[in-house]
Amino acid sequence: MIELALFVPLSIAPLILAKDYKDYSGDSLTHKKTPLVRLGTKRLFLLASGLSLVSVIMYVILVFAHHVNWLMGLAVAVSYFMLTRKIHSDKGRMPRLYKTALFLSLLAMPASVLYS
Repeated sequence: MIELALFVPLSIAPLILAKDYKDYSGDSLTHKKTPLVRLGTKRLFLLASGLSLVSVIMYVILVFAHHVNWLMGLAVAVSYFMLTRKIHSDKGRMPRLYKTALFLSLLAMPASVLYS
């Protein structure tokens, strides 16, 4: 289960990067070196997209390795990827329903591997 221990922080990293959008103007004025201030919005979006893509690929590998229903695994992985991109493209502002769906996909991915 080392793969799962690596997968979970990797899948959460894009969401941790999204939390800085609301403080961007204040962080830039005070020269606080958050990833968003250092990289800018476009590069942070690309970084978060890359991290989420790597975590989706890792999850798909786990799905096949642990004989999880591939259709369910694919649906959860695609929803996670699309919602992660949405939270970054909307600069952290996303409807509560979407945030809830993203949270549920974050729970479903490791749970589907653990309990398969």
